[in-house]
Amino acid sequence: MPKKVEIAIPPAQVINFINTNRMVTNFVGMARIDTVSDESKAETNQVPSTESQRDFAYMLNEQLKNIRSVKNVVVDKFAVVTATLPSNVQMSAKQIPTVGLFAHMDIADDVPTDHITPRIHEKYKGGDLKLDHGTVIPKEELIELIGDDIITTDGRTLLGADDKAGIAEIIEVLHFYDEHPEIPRPKIRIGFTPDEEIGRGLDFFNVKKFGASAAYTIDGSVPGELEAETFNAHMVKIIFKGTNVHPGFAKGKMVNSLRALADFITKLPRNEAPETTEGRQGYIHPDSIEDRSVEESSLTLIVRDFNYKGSLSRIKKLEKLVEEVRKLNPGCTIEMKVKEQYKNMKEYIAKKPEVINYAKQGIKDTGLQLIEKAIRGGTDGSSLSVMGLPTPNLAAGGHLFHSKKEFLAVGDMKKCAATIINTMSAWVRELGKRT
Repeated sequence: MPKKVEIAIPPAQVINFINTNRMVTNFVGMARIDTVSDESKAETNQVPSTESQRDFAYMLNEQLKNIRSVKNVVVDKFAVVTATLPSNVQMSAKQIPTVGLFAHMDIADDVPTDHITPRIHEKYKGGDLKLDHGTVIPKEELIELIGDDIITTDGRTLLGADDKAGIAEIIEVLHFYDEHPEIPRPKIRIGFTPDEEIGRGLDFFNVKKFGASAAYTIDGSVPGELEAETFNAHMVKIIFKGTNVHPGFAKGKMVNSLRALADFITKLPRNEAPETTEGRQGYIHPDSIEDRSVEESSLTLIVRDFNYKGSLSRIKKLEKLVEEVRKLNPGCTIEMKVKEQYKNMKEYIAKKPEVINYAKQGIKDTGLQLIEKAIRGGTDGSSLSVMGLPTPNLAAGGHLFHSKKEFLAVGDMKKCAATIINTMSAWVRELGKRT
């Protein structure tokens, strides 16, 4: 039997050794940088989709190189940043587990992302949090955070806690290990990825070369969350092609693609929309309209379901609606393209139960209530799990992602960082004596 590893700092006290000022300062600095990904590049081989992400990757490269214990820092041609924190437990290299930590560098384009101005509201006292530009974070979202420092923007843009909070916490964890070499740890591999928001950042990622046997994305919300199930996701693009004629002489000649597109949208079932579904219910979501002319217009939809057959059933429903709209709009050519984005990671993670068990222990050791849930969305963990690297999701502490109301509590950041450390400790606690 291997000798039990002794933890020099009790797990419940780890949170007290997190350098809060350094972590928050780092997050605020990163949040100011616009690293939005470009959905229009989702069907190309351009990764990253924006050069700002590449610049950001090299900035992270410098941060990691300045942490003494971190080795093998690399930025590849796709702007994926990888690094290694060697284990400090005394045993053979084959026995030491290698665990990955992932967070993504890009931010979503759902609301403005230019000139992000983070603000720290110290010791939140309760009530609605009123930002500039008419943006209000309702008190119901903040009720558990009274007395904490809350980070928001000025109300005009996204904050980018999704997922720069995860990056800041991972970097702080590396600083913690650098300053506390007595704390045992597995070999830790770091992965900061681009284009997660458009589902492209891992298209060229080499899981075998990365070399981990399990990993975690730090991309969730409330501390204590452990997410090992995602939607199955498809993107559907429908292209409507009509015929334009001067409207004064259009009778019997014009075929208006916009009218066909509108007919299609009105036929979508309202009881299968994101705004009318919750929990384990899937949905069909009209996400964006491009082109927008009489001659040609296109509609992008996203289809989500926890059951793969359910996703295919919704796609069949869309195909039926296309046929109905064709009959309503003679002469309009309608083309439907379907792209699979990611799969439910549940069955892949289930093959390595210890990745869940050690995370549960880390959450418990931090003093948090375990919240097991399925993600109504996806993470890089979906792709990684399918690629052979079981990767559930841990919390990063952000709230109201993809909106001007997005916020992050400083206390939650500390809890999330401590959870990472305690989860890593769980991986090595029984493996052998520390050096």
